[in-house]
Amino acid sequence: MLSSRTLQSDTLQVFTLCAFAVAQPLYALLGPNGEFFVAHGAGRAAVIALVLVLSAGVPLLLIALEWLAGRLARDRGRETAHRILVFALGSLAVLPALRHVKFAPGLFAIGAAALVGVAIAALARRPPIRRFLALVSPAILLFPVAFVGFTPVRHLLAATPGRDDSAGRAIGKPAPIVLVVFDELTTTALLDDRGEMDRERFPNFAALAAGSTWFPNAVAAAPFTTGALPRILTGRDYSDVDRLPILADYPQNLFTYLGGSYAMDVHESVTELCPAYLCSSAPNDPAYELRTTFSDLAVLYIHAVLPADVAGRLLPSLGTRWRDFRWRTSTLPNEDSGDEESGWSLAPRLDARSREGRKLYFLHAIDDIAAGERPGLHFIHVPLPHFPFEYLPSGDRYPELGAEGRLADNRWTTEEPLVATAYRRYVAQIEMTDMLLGRLIERLRRQGLYERALVIVTSDHGAAFVPGESHRDPDLANYESIYSVPLMVKRPYEQTARVDDRLVSHLDILATISDVLQVSPGWPTDGMSLFAADRAGARLPGRFMFSPFDVRAVARRRAALLPSLKEPEAWLAGASVPADLPPALGLRAVSQSFLSFTRVDLRSGVVPALVTGTIVRSGHGPAAPYEIAIALNGRIAATARTVRWDRADAHFSALLSSGVFEQGANRLDLLWIDRAADPPRFRLIPSALPEGLRITSSTGAPDWIDTAAGDRIPIRPEHVVGWVDRVQDISRTSVRVFGWAARRDSGRPVSSILVFAGDELVGAQVPFIPRLDVAAQYPRHGSTLFGYILDLDKSAIAKGCVQVLGLTADNTAGLLLIPTDARRLLNACP
Repeated sequence: MLSSRTLQSDTLQVFTLCAFAVAQPLYALLGPNGEFFVAHGAGRAAVIALVLVLSAGVPLLLIALEWLAGRLARDRGRETAHRILVFALGSLAVLPALRHVKFAPGLFAIGAAALVGVAIAALARRPPIRRFLALVSPAILLFPVAFVGFTPVRHLLAATPGRDDSAGRAIGKPAPIVLVVFDELTTTALLDDRGEMDRERFPNFAALAAGSTWFPNAVAAAPFTTGALPRILTGRDYSDVDRLPILADYPQNLFTYLGGSYAMDVHESVTELCPAYLCSSAPNDPAYELRTTFSDLAVLYIHAVLPADVAGRLLPSLGTRWRDFRWRTSTLPNEDSGDEESGWSLAPRLDARSREGRKLYFLHAIDDIAAGERPGLHFIHVPLPHFPFEYLPSGDRYPELGAEGRLADNRWTTEEPLVATAYRRYVAQIEMTDMLLGRLIERLRRQGLYERALVIVTSDHGAAFVPGESHRDPDLANYESIYSVPLMVKRPYEQTARVDDRLVSHLDILATISDVLQVSPGWPTDGMSLFAADRAGARLPGRFMFSPFDVRAVARRRAALLPSLKEPEAWLAGASVPADLPPALGLRAVSQSFLSFTRVDLRSGVVPALVTGTIVRSGHGPAAPYEIAIALNGRIAATARTVRWDRADAHFSALLSSGVFEQGANRLDLLWIDRAADPPRFRLIPSALPEGLRITSSTGAPDWIDTAAGDRIPIRPEHVVGWVDRVQDISRTSVRVFGWAARRDSGRPVSSILVFAGDELVGAQVPFIPRLDVAAQYPRHGSTLFGYILDLDKSAIAKGCVQVLGLTADNTAGLLLIPTDARRLLNACP
């Protein structure tokens, strides 16, 4: 029987290793990022609960498992269980340190950590290991104390300011206030190539500017939401960086300033600055919030522990969000339908923190605006047109196929055509936002509020689209687009347009409200009223460490930097495609759009507007890059230029408008623009993938594939060998499949990869990725292109259980194997 001293030592080892392996990785990640808790609506109780679970609950659960093993198999069982736990915890404890090794792949770090874990487990009962773990055991207490006492999370434990029952301030000139803060909207995107407001694309922004004062050179108070919003709402330029966007850290703000005199209609999406006694809102579904929080914590933990290259393949990207790192459904419902099926609950759909509810969230915030006996403060912060880009100007959505063009460090690729497509998607989302702004103004007019209201429209920060530069982190190459924000102020009964080119900032907004209402906020602000008669200059935010800029000049430089933003040439735009085009010899197109365009339902509010794919060269075909035209139903709808991306030599992408689609089947043609001819000519690039296929099963297993021509392709397990290596959840609407396939007899790569959901073909690809590990098994023919990557729409694979097949050049097929851990995400057949 194990001695009590041994049992005590084992218990201390488990607690100590848990502190390093489980608790500290999350403490280190969450400590500087307390916004995670704010975004989840989690306060003091949640922080305390997390500390108790990580620092006490997890080790106690593991010790209980050891005890149970001892009860079932006596001392040997307990000792075996202890060594297994020490191995696992020891490996996890050292893995975060090894994950930063630059000269070796992530799997090397995992293997090295496992070896260290084996050594620790083997020596767990030896005096040196016992003494070492006892020596570092104070970390059991030090880690949680440091987390709650010396990081920004400590602010969540502070007492929230109590209720102010005073009657309110005496307002000199009371007026309704409407303050709308968009997210990631840069002023330069609202301007045309001449630096003027683009009235055609953004008629409602232009209409608002035509009846208000527009400050085109306004500067954001901070380049990130949780820094900008508190500065907008307090008028203070706080220099300390560890504050959280909560009431305890900013007790003096616009809401407490006017709370006693105004009716509060407040919609905060990532902050909690309005006191609960002033801003009562319907809570989210607690069960949904609990699931989301635990899911997000799990994703954060694995990101914190695993090497970046391994985590990037297995997990969704963290991006710039604070929550919803995993996506809850495989469907893409119509936001306007009100449909509550497919597992969607009302609360998360109306939550702007959840990406799928952004449009609905704004519409419901607009509907909440109503005239009342007291003047109202209507505040809306909506995460639009913030990434991800998924809306068309019409309000329709399109499946999001990952962060195309963005690298792991949130920088843009240097391939200009991809950045140009991303910018087009961004502008399309701004056009949809413009439509919603029009709905807001219409609502204000119907309520009799617009004329007499103080209306302020701005954005928390901008975004940059400079090839090779960061999307959000400002530097000398991109700061102008990140700090440039729209600022339009319509004072009560103002009707004439005025453009003020002076340099102003977010810090001036609260002072302007105070000036218009003629009542002091009660604390000193760092800004000045935008309309002050003695305003000589502007105090720029302390974070703005760059030279002042002229936004119109920035817009003109953007036009020169991304020339492919231009519309198609006149001879291309809307041109009809001849029915007898000659083929582009030696070129084939690989695109999922060939499949998705055959089943377009315009009533769903979702259209496959983002066309992506690759051009595959064979024989003596022309070399990349290629300039291509994308024709829909016989007319040119867009143009694109191929680039190297995602392991493909000739990748292309383009965004179509929703107006070019027809109900039901749509014909997609990809055309190579042969500039060598005079005049340039179109040549049809045929699809490399089979179309019109359906799978047939007679005895439960698939027997053959029916073609559109009436032929049958037999399915023979002995003909094809291959695997689905893994499935990655890349977005709310898509999964990415990685794998390989080969002919079993000759060892050649298969010609196509086919994915069926039920009997319907929902995905296809050609192998184009070198796989030296597979090629080593089949060295006779010298080919290495056995690997494939395939993006699938979640709504498509939800139609039936999924089977993945390899198709050979002589029209025989075989099933590919799918590992257990990938079957659920892929909805694979049993």
